[in-house]
Formats: sequence, structure tokens, C-alpha cells
Amino acid sequence: MYSIVICILSYPLRITNYKITMSLRKYLLIIGINTIGAWIILSLFVYFINPFSATVLIMSLFYIILFIALFGTFLNLIFFLRIKLFKDIVVLKELKKSIRQSVIFSGSIILVLMLLHLQFLNWWNTLLLILLIIMIELILFSVNRKA
Repeated sequence: MYSIVICILSYPLRITNYKITMSLRKYLLIIGINTIGAWIILSLFVYFINPFSATVLIMSLFYIILFIALFGTFLNLIFFLRIKLFKDIVVLKELKKSIRQSVIFSGSIILVLMLLHLQFLNWWNTLLLILLIIMIELILFSVNRKA
């Protein structure tokens, strides 16, 4: 699971001291393997652990594993949809956009599930979350457009 974080942090950068370079195919393969592993761990987690008697640490691990699984799934789906829909694109820019959008989508789903678990979810919290997601996306879109 640590390799997914290392891949995300090191892909846009070319680390020359250790000569770590990674192709896009290898990067997506590692993300895919980690995503499948996260879904397997999550299914075992759900099968063996009772959420009503779980401690804060166990629930935190559940949300972290779910975030990793959702992130990898959304990253692959969004990236391949962007590649198929837009033929004449720069792949690295689309990968960065896909990473950003998958982090936002996964984080929002985790936040909704946490609010639901704590019984704080209602319609105005959901509306605020949707507005927050739209504002973050618009801010990042405007910053990337100026650059």
C-alpha cells in the first residue's frame, strides 16, 4: 500500500540521484495492483470486523483502505475515459487532472461516509460538501489555466 503513495508523489518528478524513472504503463500497473489489493483487504475487513464494536483505530484503518481503493478505481476510470474521449491530448497533463479529481471524489465519499457513521449527515451538510467540491475544482481549474 505504501507504493501507491510513493508512485503518486514521485511520478511527476524525475529523481536523478537514485535514477528512478517510471513509464506510464508501469505507473498505472502499480496503481492497478494496489487498487486490487486494497479492494481485497477491504472485503476481508468487512467480512471479519464488526463495525458496531470497532474502535476508532479500526474505523480509521477502514476509511484509509477505502480511500486507497476508491482513489485507484477513480484514477483508472477517469484517466482512461479522458484518453478515450480526447484523442489529441498531453497524457501527463491528463494524468495530473485525473489524480486531482480522483482525490477529490474519493475524499468526498469518505467524508460523507464518516459523517454518516457519526450521524451528522443531513441535507445542508451534503449541500455544503457539494459546494466545497465545486469551489475546490474551480479554484484549481483557474490556477492551472493561468499557469
